[in-house]
Amino acid sequence: METKKTIAWQTLEYQLRARSGDWFWAIGIVAVSLAITAILFKNFLFGILIIIAAFALILQAVRKPRLIQFTIKQTAVVAGQVVYPFSSLESFWLDETNPADVRLLLKSKNLTAMLIVIPLGDTESQTVKDFLAQYINEEELHEPLAQKIMEALGF
Repeated sequence: METKKTIAWQTLEYQLRARSGDWFWAIGIVAVSLAITAILFKNFLFGILIIIAAFALILQAVRKPRLIQFTIKQTAVVAGQVVYPFSSLESFWLDETNPADVRLLLKSKNLTAMLIVIPLGDTESQTVKDFLAQYINEEELHEPLAQKIMEALGF
């Protein structure tokens, strides 16, 4: 049996969700309320920070997801322009709790990016699992709670 030298696929970086005008109004009302509260407590800098954060949140919400090329080679996992060499990874796990949205979870040795989440799109998960098992350990991993909350909020 011949083993593959690479696995490659393209998928959107995240699923685009439709947001109603009410969603934007809610963000605006919450942000202005928090900013006014911060100003009443004489914390002007925090009030400004809240307004800037709300503006950034709205900009992120309307941004269209990019199509990203993912490649798994014999030496590394490549996500767009970012290369994750196997030497910098501790383990991997395929999160198949949602069969329509299988994700590859990579545990990094790097403290700034402990868990890397890569959507598999239409790629066969067993093929990815068999390929990666040759190079790094398989360990049960779970997405961080913060990421799940952000997805529930539509990000």
